[in-house]
Amino acid sequence: MRLAKVKKHLLISASCAALFLGVQTGTVQAADFQDLKGHWAQQLVDRWTEQGAAKGYEDASFRPDAPISRAEFVALTNRMLGFTATQPIDFVDISKSDWFYEELQKAVEAGYIQGYEDATIRPTQQISRAEAAVIAARLMQLSPVESSNVNTAFSDEEMLGWSKGWVKAVVDQGIMSGYTEDRAFRPQQPITRAEALVTLDRVAQQVLDGVPSLENVTYTQSGVYGPKGNEPQTIRGNVVVSAGQVTLQNMIIEGDLTITKAVGEEDVRLKHVTVAGTTRIQGGGENSIHITDSELGDMEVSKPNGSVRIVSEGSSSIQNATLATPAKLEELNGSQGEGFQTVSVEVPSANSTASVLAGDFTSVNIVTPKAQVEFTKGNVEEMKVDGRAVEASIHVASGARIKLLTLDAKTTVTGTGPVDKVVATKNADGSVIQQQVVVELPSGVQIRTGVASGYASSGSGTRSDSGSDDSDDSDDGSSEALRELAAKKYIVPDVFTIYEFTGKVSGAVEEVTITAGFKKKRLTVENGVFKWQFAEKVDFSSAVITAYHADGSVLQSTELTIVRAK
Repeated sequence: MRLAKVKKHLLISASCAALFLGVQTGTVQAADFQDLKGHWAQQLVDRWTEQGAAKGYEDASFRPDAPISRAEFVALTNRMLGFTATQPIDFVDISKSDWFYEELQKAVEAGYIQGYEDATIRPTQQISRAEAAVIAARLMQLSPVESSNVNTAFSDEEMLGWSKGWVKAVVDQGIMSGYTEDRAFRPQQPITRAEALVTLDRVAQQVLDGVPSLENVTYTQSGVYGPKGNEPQTIRGNVVVSAGQVTLQNMIIEGDLTITKAVGEEDVRLKHVTVAGTTRIQGGGENSIHITDSELGDMEVSKPNGSVRIVSEGSSSIQNATLATPAKLEELNGSQGEGFQTVSVEVPSANSTASVLAGDFTSVNIVTPKAQVEFTKGNVEEMKVDGRAVEASIHVASGARIKLLTLDAKTTVTGTGPVDKVVATKNADGSVIQQQVVVELPSGVQIRTGVASGYASSGSGTRSDSGSDDSDDSDDGSSEALRELAAKKYIVPDVFTIYEFTGKVSGAVEEVTITAGFKKKRLTVENGVFKWQFAEKVDFSSAVITAYHADGSVLQSTELTIVRAK
């Protein structure tokens, strides 16, 4: 790609920035660079560091006044201007095994650098200010000002020599300047890291449009990345977050965003971020992923161990969320956006942890066998239980509402939250719904409904396609199946909370399930009593205790408020 065809966007590779800036394995944020405080280039370095392109050394230094080589300068320039085309080169002082070989091929093809008369290109030689001025002028397609007409007003003008016209051209454009203390340009002096950064930044601002964009970026250290202003940064490839306490802001990611398991249980925040590809969440904890005023297309959750909480707030919109592992999806009160629109629960049956939903959802699809879903607050327009999701369980808390529940598999529905309507297929035969609800189902199919206060006979509260009512008001007295229930929490400030659940059951009860937030435990009853304790950092305010018959059907389900023990 020749200079006449320079792209109208800015591509800066993170790997190139690392190369140019001498990055070691550690990462230091701009505000922490001990040798940048008060430096004239601090603000620019700060901005580039926030964008993830500029980094320093492990000793918390940036070394802004150190020189750089010709090869490093060329590599950065290629990434900034998007030069990718190459042409054969035959300089005598390089070989194809050199890391910079292809970078020099690009530079020669682009036409902004040439070799020396002795057929060398001297890649490891420090680049001078005069040489940098020539490259900057060529990148901007400037012609050297005729030397006979040049008056640079530099005190060392006689030192400019062959570069005089080029220096005049870039000075006129405000790309480079002299030193105020002696009005000298110092053409033979090596350009420093800070000076090179400023020079190329000025070229980019005049030649190209917008805030610098990156190709593929990996963030391995905590920090805030992305510009502070209103103009977003475009990343034309993929972004990987491999550290906790990372905030991405004001970004347009044209590829995928992956939050890896290396994040652990720590937080990741997205603020004003748009992801065109897939957002993959493989790490994070119970209070972890915060999505604010952002737009995500497809989101996949697949954390190897434990659950992850994902919060949508502000004007955020997540079109499709697939849960391959348990998660809590929560929309904060006052959110202005569409939040989570379509959710697919595809957690393997071997995982006994429930997925928790809190907010307003357009559609929730339960796909896998024995999947567990707790709907704690908000509304679902339609919740579907796929034909593959045999023995799925759904708990609807008092603050939640399902407007339409479609059943294509045997399902257990508990809780005190309303279900407006149920449409079932023949595959849903034998389902149990604690709520009183009208059910549309084929003839010959039976579903038990309205079992909140006791066992209802088959067909209770159901309506067949013909509209016949098979209501049965019988009661076998099992409303006393659960007795003397207690739900307490013992709080250890700034450490954790101990939860304790106890109770007695009637002889008809074989098993009891206790659900608190995303925690769920199934207990075998012994001698008519049960007890469960666990420690957790998250605060739970309520729990649901469900008693089961020997055949696995629900006998009674009760929601309790967890009280703080004195």
